[in-house]
Amino acid sequence: MLGLGVFGAAWAADPTAPPASRSEEPRATEQQAPLQALQLYAVMRNRNQSRAVINGQSLAVGESIFEARVIEIRPQAVLVERQGSREWLRLAAPIFQESR
Repeated sequence: MLGLGVFGAAWAADPTAPPASRSEEPRATEQQAPLQALQLYAVMRNRNQSRAVINGQSLAVGESIFEARVIEIRPQAVLVERQGSREWLRLAAPIFQESR
């Protein structure tokens, strides 16, 4: 009877199965957090400097928000770079149009 107990335990574990810790590791794509959406709210310009308000934060060229660095500020758009790619953020069309 003692012999059956020893062999029974050996049969319970599958020697060809991968270790439990390996199958529980998250995949590389699952570890990456999704990119935070960026929205341009305003562009402020004066003689000395331009600033962009992105997601409520005022930024100058070279400053960053959510791993996105401001590259260029234009009157209606801002160029940002993150993770090696560049993206233009644009202001929405104004609600009120000037009359002619």
